[in-house]
Amino acid sequence: MKRNNIGNQSDFLAKPQQPDTGQSAEVPLQHKTVLLFRSPEPRDGQVDPYVKALEALGLYTVCIPPLAFEYENLPKYASLLEQCDKFSAIVFTSQRAVRAIEEAYQSASDIKIVVDLWKTKPVFVVGKATGKLAESLGFNVQGGESGNADHLADHILKVLPEPGKPVLFPCGNLSKDTIVNQLTDARHMVEKLPVYRTIANPDLGHILDDYVLRQDGIPEYLVYFSPSSANYTKPYLEKYHLPDEIKHISIGPSTSKALEQNGFSVSIEASEPSPSFVAAAISSLLSQDKHVS
Repeated sequence: MKRNNIGNQSDFLAKPQQPDTGQSAEVPLQHKTVLLFRSPEPRDGQVDPYVKALEALGLYTVCIPPLAFEYENLPKYASLLEQCDKFSAIVFTSQRAVRAIEEAYQSASDIKIVVDLWKTKPVFVVGKATGKLAESLGFNVQGGESGNADHLADHILKVLPEPGKPVLFPCGNLSKDTIVNQLTDARHMVEKLPVYRTIANPDLGHILDDYVLRQDGIPEYLVYFSPSSANYTKPYLEKYHLPDEIKHISIGPSTSKALEQNGFSVSIEASEPSPSFVAAAISSLLSQDKHVS
């Protein structure tokens, strides 16, 4: 099993010397600052698209990755990809499921051969970022505008109204069964294969302590990109005695539910995982703050 941690701690903040992660602390609020619980993804030497969109609003933005990943079942994944005639379509609901193809083959020529096998099959994706990554490998994708699993399932059923061969669904171990349930309810067969596992970033406590306790205080806006990011950050955030002015921004209903289950009040939900939707959500909060003040 190959392990791949998101990001490198040195890319974000210097590691403190064994901070006491069990000690609670009063921390000041850092106004007009956004903390994105995600790994930064600069493209072609450019600034991370989320950071760029938020800094255009005059907001200082920092990324801290709460998650790490371990790939699994790669030989079986490769085997299924090479048997595309057995499937009616493939569904990617995360960038990690696409990157697992690179991990499975690690050769551009081999990847091209496999991708070419799928040229005549529908390739469905959730989110523009996942779609762009799949396209960079050569897939012809559709459904990227759907924004979430519910809407993508509706799109799939419009393209594939009648049951036929199974749909291949590579995913993570924490993947919700939204698409699987909707497709099976419509009598479609789904071959679901976990190709990566989500775990907590082992350096998360160190990075948060370094930023929050030693540098600038707690950012005013905290953005969560997945239920896991809400679950894994809670033990570290709750010790900071978060000010009431903190805004918790979620992406999608599943993340909102996870935040609420962890005792956080969702200030606003971005309906799609894209820089423009996150920026629009925070812009709405900024407008509300102006009216209040």
